[in-house]
Amino acid sequence: MVCMLATGYAAVAAEYGSDSDPLITKSYLEQVLTPSITSAANDTIKSESSNYQSAMERKILELSQAIDNKIASLAANLAKNDEFAEKVANAGGVSKSGSWEVLEIESGSFLKLNLNTEIIVQRGNATCIESAGTGLTDLSGGSVLRADEALSINHRYIATTKGAGFKANETVTVLVDGDYSIA
Repeated sequence: MVCMLATGYAAVAAEYGSDSDPLITKSYLEQVLTPSITSAANDTIKSESSNYQSAMERKILELSQAIDNKIASLAANLAKNDEFAEKVANAGGVSKSGSWEVLEIESGSFLKLNLNTEIIVQRGNATCIESAGTGLTDLSGGSVLRADEALSINHRYIATTKGAGFKANETVTVLVDGDYSIA
């Protein structure tokens, strides 16, 4: 009798989990379970990737702003130091000529400056143009203007590369000390 029970038990146990009586069907595994697990994994990857990218972009922006602020602060401190400005001017062979010229630049025209030429915009609206990746240095504000940035009224700018200058968006009155060309 024990042999008969063991044989019956083995026969019943052999049927569960076989191809004829699986624990879950192959179609359920392929059509329901696998796609839902794959979808959940993809959603998690997208979410985590987006969070990581946003965090990295915020950190890069934060560090970039901190560097820009530090550079502007140092430039402002140096611009206020007359002894430093004179040493820089003397090192570049620039003399304080004091021969400022008043110009009226028509709307749409470009004022291109030679190296170390200084300008002060008195009236009008103008945007910076670059030369060799460098715009104008704002000696009053202690910053560097890049392409398409607006010039401020009564700020003193210097061209650190030949060809830097501005485009007049309207008629602009400007004081110029140095060599220039109007296009």
